[in-house]
Amino acid sequence: MSSNKLTLYGAFPSFLKFEQPIRPRHFRPQWAMEEIGVPHDIVSVDLFGGQRNPTNPLGEIPSLVDGDFTLTESCAITEYIAKKENAAIYPFKTLQQEARCNQMALFATSTLENTIFKAFFNAPTAPFGNPDKKIHDGAVDSWKKKVAPALATFLGSKPYFEGEFTVVDIFIAYPLCFAKAIGLVNETDTPTLAAYMARIEARPGFKKALAYRPKPKLYGFHLPDEKRLGRPRSARVLWVAQELGVPLEWISINPLDGSTAAPEYRALNPTGEIPTLVDGDLVLTESVAISNYLAETYNKNGMWPESAAQRALTQKISYFVATTGETALTGMFRHSEFFPAPLPKDEKVFEECKQKWATKVGPTLEAWLGDKLYMLGDTFTVVDCTVGYAIHFAHVLGVLSDFPKLKAYHKRVCLDRGAWANAWDGPEKCGC
Repeated sequence: MSSNKLTLYGAFPSFLKFEQPIRPRHFRPQWAMEEIGVPHDIVSVDLFGGQRNPTNPLGEIPSLVDGDFTLTESCAITEYIAKKENAAIYPFKTLQQEARCNQMALFATSTLENTIFKAFFNAPTAPFGNPDKKIHDGAVDSWKKKVAPALATFLGSKPYFEGEFTVVDIFIAYPLCFAKAIGLVNETDTPTLAAYMARIEARPGFKKALAYRPKPKLYGFHLPDEKRLGRPRSARVLWVAQELGVPLEWISINPLDGSTAAPEYRALNPTGEIPTLVDGDLVLTESVAISNYLAETYNKNGMWPESAAQRALTQKISYFVATTGETALTGMFRHSEFFPAPLPKDEKVFEECKQKWATKVGPTLEAWLGDKLYMLGDTFTVVDCTVGYAIHFAHVLGVLSDFPKLKAYHKRVCLDRGAWANAWDGPEKCGC
């Protein structure tokens, strides 16, 4: 096992459908490292957002950094890792064996990828660009008449191309994932390749590499206090992530010292506010939008509602809370003794916001809650994080007692939930 922890540069564009085994070429060496058990880090490069890979003169991915050594090209990286680790997936010792391995690597990255990628990226389901039917149909014809039969001949009756699983299978199976996604590999037309891909997809290393997603980056701010009073809205996102079990990369940015006015941050969030989420090449602002995105993307235990009606109710309640509700609640907090920043307080504004809470926001939320455990019924969902975050300000300010159902609800969704406590205690408690 190598002493250096390897670093692999890859890309995770937002058009990826993570339920499909479709990934950029960094997947080859990533899969190899999972097969071997090599510790590694993955750095996500936002190619579709204009970012370049700083370790590759072409600016492309993948690249591997091993100490002061850098290597590009997915098959070369895969072979390097396997040979360096003296791994069983690189059993080639003789000149002839190594020549055959190189033959299959070149076949995979030229004839095979050229044919399959022309078909995939010109199919009607292409994730981007302008599909060309003529190119697609020509590639499919070449696949059926030449490439698929050649592959079946190479494979023969063996379980893998060299009998046992080797780097050759990583070279070949990677583009076959794309072929399978558009129906070129199937049990009727290509039964040998279909059975082969079933064996590939059952491999633990393949599954582990496929399941990997880079941590979304959350730009936020945390002000610790022992009384768990108000928190910036990044705490709402932390809470949702805790409920979902989604690890985040926390990037602290302080709106009180002007950090959010920096050009680099304004490029992400033109408002200069927090929070901001970066997930691959997707950049999102507004805590409720971020929360809903995480719940839908990483849904767990019913956090994102299934029915269209419940999703519509989620949006209705979320919009009300984020506008009318928080205008009153955070307005009170901003002009109260609890607000942590040394800013002037306006008692008139405080009273106006308090009146709005008492006559409009509180009654509305209590009516929508009714006798239910949670806002949508018996299941805790993302909208409970939206509401719970907001009404905790009412709890801090002592104006929740006039609404007994909301007060009991606040205890259930906030004070009694470990995920809420972690989020309020900050990113370190959340494992960020």
